[in-house]
Amino acid sequence: MPRFAAFLRGINVGAHKVPMADLRRILAELGCTDVATLLNSGNAVFSTTRRSAPALERDLAAALRADVGFEVPTLLRTDADLVRIASVAPFGADAEGRAPDTRLHITFTERPVTARVHEVLAATTRPGDELAASEREVYWLRAGRMTDAAIDVPTLLAGLSDDLGAVTARTAATVRKVAAALHP
Repeated sequence: MPRFAAFLRGINVGAHKVPMADLRRILAELGCTDVATLLNSGNAVFSTTRRSAPALERDLAAALRADVGFEVPTLLRTDADLVRIASVAPFGADAEGRAPDTRLHITFTERPVTARVHEVLAATTRPGDELAASEREVYWLRAGRMTDAAIDVPTLLAGLSDDLGAVTARTAATVRKVAAALHP
């Protein structure tokens, strides 16, 4: 039975509350099994007999909207996707350990990364703020505190929404935890 990870955008921030128990219930109502949530930021893993990730994304987003009363951008990745994503090292295997407080962030995108996005990321990369992309992910290696970043990556990606569609970001450490949870 296929295993998926769901990454929800913008929940449990401000007034947009989605209790993880509600997310588990909604996934179960959609026929998902072995549902588990991780952290409180909209990460879930589950099994399903459904094979179409895009249809399941749409159904989960619609069910969340009906249940909580606001839009919740929902991005799914398969077990194989997460294995690939968690193992990608676009800045080298030692990138996260190069300097203190260096952190790798992974942004999941709704649509495949276009040539234009690759060009914008290459032109925007700065020392301490390296950007790269693969299939439906953008990687940001940030050296130092987020408040000191030379690049406002969320605003940059929002400006690329025509290419990328909905996006949501996690630290690589969180992505690795979600990937590990796919194999209980």
